[in-house]
Amino acid sequence: MRCAERNSTRSAARRMTRCGLFPLHQDIITGPSRSPRRATLLLHAVLLVLLCGCEKITEDKFPAPLVACELLTAGEVAEVVGAAVAEPTRTHEVDEQNGHWISMCNWFAAAADVSAGVLIRPLTPGQESSQAALEAYREEIKEQLPDYQMEALEGVGEAAAWNSQMGQLVIFDGPYSYIVNVISRDADNQRRLELAKQLATAVLAP
Repeated sequence: MRCAERNSTRSAARRMTRCGLFPLHQDIITGPSRSPRRATLLLHAVLLVLLCGCEKITEDKFPAPLVACELLTAGEVAEVVGAAVAEPTRTHEVDEQNGHWISMCNWFAAAADVSAGVLIRPLTPGQESSQAALEAYREEIKEQLPDYQMEALEGVGEAAAWNSQMGQLVIFDGPYSYIVNVISRDADNQRRLELAKQLATAVLAP
């Protein structure tokens, strides 16, 4: 989906986030001095920006909005991370004019020092396939963030990839894209990926 360039001085990350692409650089989210709680707050602050006016490129309609906090509940997150979670940080923005939307839910487990969440947005109507959507996403992000790396994964949705820098599991399934995020100072890459996969199973459950 193409966003109207209203101000050439806006950062690429801000423009893409406002279109629901969620490309937050590692330095924004993590770092040696940033806790999962602070990372969650920074993440939420970025996503609170209203959706930009996006050009309508098809007469087809976007799929109806999904509510992230209904697809990933407190009980499911607590079971996966092994600790109770606080009330979630919620974002749900809808562009009424064009029908595009973005929904996010972030949970924080203080005892485990883990932040986990999911962001959901619709694919552009008429997208050929989930794999094509993933490749388009990969190329668009790499244009703005050359260091952003994605490792293809099998068995998660119709197409998926993992970014270890930010602990993001990017999934394309049906008319939706999902980003499952796990932030923890103590967990290594493999552990974060395992947690993200378990959370993704809950999100994608019929």
